[in-house]
Amino acid sequence: MKTARDIMTPEVYAVTEMTSLQTLSKLLRDHEISGVPVLNQKGWPVGVVSMYDLVYQGGAESDPELPVSHYWNSGVHLPRGYHELKADHADRSVKDIMTPAVYAVEEDTPLSVVCEFFLRGKIHRVLVTREGALCGIITSTDLIAEFHSLITGTPEITL
Repeated sequence: MKTARDIMTPEVYAVTEMTSLQTLSKLLRDHEISGVPVLNQKGWPVGVVSMYDLVYQGGAESDPELPVSHYWNSGVHLPRGYHELKADHADRSVKDIMTPAVYAVEEDTPLSVVCEFFLRGKIHRVLVTREGALCGIITSTDLIAEFHSLITGTPEITL
């Protein structure tokens, strides 16, 4: 049976609680990702922060009536203001908007258990740990790629 180790992405972008929202926004855009783990000073996961958290942190950014801007030129639309934080938000950090919950599994966790985490938590990423320290991440895209491979009998698509 496959385990978390078999489908996880071992190279994980992460931020700390003190990372500025500007830095977070740039990281998400530059690497075309939708969220990252938040690590404490010891490098242990203490939460997650996503594009959703950043967009809906308050103010005009979350007004659905405003014209939209494109994200990563991919056709995905986000409310205007996503790339420019309002001045009164400029001093905020990740700790102000992150979700302080960690959905994590050890790397030898069966994939069926990982799927249950996604379904029960209604989440988009599960952190993979080795003795409590972050060693990988599994996203909903990773699960879809694995599912595609299983139903088509073809090797995994390189994303």
